Amino acid sequence: KKYDVTVKLTGDDDCPVANMEVTVKIDKAGKKCITISPASATTEASGVAVFTIQAKKVTGRARVTFKAGSLKKSIVVKVKK
Repeated sequence: KKYDVTVKLTGDDDCPVANMEVTVKIDKAGKKCITISPASATTEASGVAVFTIQAKKVTGRARVTFKAGSLKKSIVVKVKK
């Protein structure tokens, strides 16, 4: 299965941050159960960048970290049968 993850960057007063590169990393164990594309994306005028997570046929957990400048946010993705 594939799922889209939307990352939205906002600044002061919730104003969108455009043209900012967002990179993504999967922890070593997580690479066995998911893939993500693209590896980096630039936010649109609305401050949004979209990534696609695809599950492999291996169950498990993956820690995914998104980074933009000095900001970092991690999520855990669980792959079940």
